[in-house]
Amino acid sequence: MLSSVAQQAKALRQQLKAVFPLCQFRVRSSNYSLGSSIRVCWIDGPMVSEVEVIAN
Repeated sequence: MLSSVAQQAKALRQQLKAVFPLCQFRVRSSNYSLGSSIRVCWIDGPMVSEVEVIAN
């Protein structure tokens, strides 16, 4: 079973692929003692502000 943050990362990856089909994204989730995080990486393609609109 995927953790909540892993499910959110999977959904984010699908949304990014739908909006920017020509760009390849790497979306990784991490869990640690005080919380969790999702990291998004890509080369070329959309600007950070465009990705942030979807990610937020």
